[in-house]
Amino acid sequence: MLAVDYAGLLFITCITFLYAFCRFIRGLRCKRTVAFFHPYCNAGGGGERVLWCAINAMKRCDKPPLCFVVYTGDMEAADAIVKKAKERFDVDLTLGNLQFVRLRTRPLLEAKLYPRFTLLLQMLGGFIVGLEALIKLNPEVFIDTMGYPLTLPLFRFIGGAKVASYVHYPTISTDMIDRVRVREAAFNNEEWIARNLFLTYFKYWYYKMFAFLYYLCGQANNVVMTNGSWTKNHILKLWKVPDRTFVVFPPCDVRFFMEYEFLSNRYWFSRRQSKGEELLRKNFVQILSIGQIRPEKNHKLQIDVFAAVKEWAMKERSNLKFHFVICGGCRNKGDEMLADKLASYAKSLDLDESELEWALNASIQQMSSLLENSLIGIHTMFNEHFGISVVEGLAAGQMVIANNSGGPKMDIINNFEDHTVGFLAATVDEYLSSVIRILDLSVEDREEIRRMAKESVTRFSEKSFEDEWNIAVENVKMKVFAILIFHKNNELGVVQLKSAFDLANFSFFQRGSVQIYLKSISIVYHYLFLRLEVWLQEFMSFSGKLIIERTKIPSRSSVKENEYFCHAYVRQDGLSGVCYTDAEYQARVAFSMLTKVLDDFTAKVPASSWPRISSEKDCKYAELPEMLAKWQNPREADAMTRVQEEVEETKVVLHNTIQSVLERGEKLDDLVAASEGLSAQSKMFYTSARKMNKCCNWT
Repeated sequence: MLAVDYAGLLFITCITFLYAFCRFIRGLRCKRTVAFFHPYCNAGGGGERVLWCAINAMKRCDKPPLCFVVYTGDMEAADAIVKKAKERFDVDLTLGNLQFVRLRTRPLLEAKLYPRFTLLLQMLGGFIVGLEALIKLNPEVFIDTMGYPLTLPLFRFIGGAKVASYVHYPTISTDMIDRVRVREAAFNNEEWIARNLFLTYFKYWYYKMFAFLYYLCGQANNVVMTNGSWTKNHILKLWKVPDRTFVVFPPCDVRFFMEYEFLSNRYWFSRRQSKGEELLRKNFVQILSIGQIRPEKNHKLQIDVFAAVKEWAMKERSNLKFHFVICGGCRNKGDEMLADKLASYAKSLDLDESELEWALNASIQQMSSLLENSLIGIHTMFNEHFGISVVEGLAAGQMVIANNSGGPKMDIINNFEDHTVGFLAATVDEYLSSVIRILDLSVEDREEIRRMAKESVTRFSEKSFEDEWNIAVENVKMKVFAILIFHKNNELGVVQLKSAFDLANFSFFQRGSVQIYLKSISIVYHYLFLRLEVWLQEFMSFSGKLIIERTKIPSRSSVKENEYFCHAYVRQDGLSGVCYTDAEYQARVAFSMLTKVLDDFTAKVPASSWPRISSEKDCKYAELPEMLAKWQNPREADAMTRVQEEVEETKVVLHNTIQSVLERGEKLDDLVAASEGLSAQSKMFYTSARKMNKCCNWT
């Protein structure tokens, strides 16, 4: 009995502490602050290019300006980090509204600390590092750009921030799980485990459990951005949020390589790219690999390919001299040790330093020089999430041989108007065959491949990335949850004609306190969330009808309730519209949306039929869900409203709460209790929510 009392006391103590912590943290939220969780922001890889270009993209489009924060464990001075971004990526950053929050706990993210259960323990380490970040600064918008999933629910449900992810590579994939299930030895499944049936069974269910935890973390996202089709397909299988998932190709520095010179009536050619052909005419061929020195990049396969090419050339093309270059960044001592190990392996295959060059942590100028002199580019990572180095090679005019998997296969090499822009291979023999095929092509054929490759990579420019990034991020900052159409008639009262809802990110319980528990248990969550949506729809219909009843003809009004707005527009003919939005959605845009919706409804549903519509099923208007989805895009909406300033002549009455809409003596609780439009469950839901919000209004 005493043990039960202690357990109860411990539970109450934990809940009390969590409540106090949430209230304290949310009270420190920094408005108009966008924070990026990128603990290795100074690593110099493709992920860091995404980070810096994303910040620049948001800086250029946001007025008034936002404050940007990068959570990082790098202790270099801010000036040094910005300087490296310029040297490595040619990205100009200003420190005016950019600051760095230093994370002392970053060593907990190192994989070397966790030789076993690496995925799970790194995820827990990410939670601790994320907790330090949250305590030091709580932003309005949190964006994870490195893939630490437990930071997502931490910042959304504890910190109260809006949350987005840019996924370079899913922490776990269905491919990894299947590889363990069929007992295939691979990078993530050591051979001694694959040989043992019991260990295979244990690891399979460990991966399944981790995938479930990963799924729960993914539900916290307001927006998910993926760097390509391969990643998107896997994220859709794991997180199952298709309405919030977008492909945003990473920015690739193609500007430096896109300066064309007209050489003939048929071909465009670049001075920079002709050097590889010039060296080939002198019987010199340089093959270049660009990519961070990490195990998954599979540099060992590249070295095997180099050795095979050397052996073939000695037998078949003895007049050709081959030079191989591995250009890659080393993030830490672990990467440097791997580079030394690979160099030793190359020497064991008789590839000496004159034949194989290591260009580690090269600047963008050094890398450009290597690209200029290389006829062939090689890429060997299996299921590469995207492949920035592949795009850069194509832009530089290389004959690129990429691994026949992942992003290079789905988005880059095999996906441009049925034209050859590069080559795909998976084994040493296939890579060797591709090298031979390239050398056997005529100069004209190689030029045609270069021309089409250059045309294809414009899809991956920094400008394209910035446009797509800002469109996706707007979905974090602004949201329309519902549109309802009513008819106000003096004789029949207010009748709801049609409605459309998008409640995936709506929380009637302010601060998401209840959703924490719902999202903790999958089966219960799915059932209760579906019921929650029904109750929310009923209450939105009830409150919308109530507001229209209290709104004069013709007029507009806005009701602010905590962090949400309800905008109502009643026309002269009694046709009325109500929309529910978050605080970021401009009232001007909301009323323009309602005007468009009501005009479209009038054009398709004759006014003479409105009094005869008693329920939504009697109304044949089917375009409302499409209109709701269309107006989720603020850029498109804003473009529409620029030419409609005259529509905003009617004065909008702003009410602080729905209670202020009611007549003297009326109480919302009494109206809810007396309503016939709400089910008993919806009334109970409303009462519970009111009680919960009174004790959990944390900001």
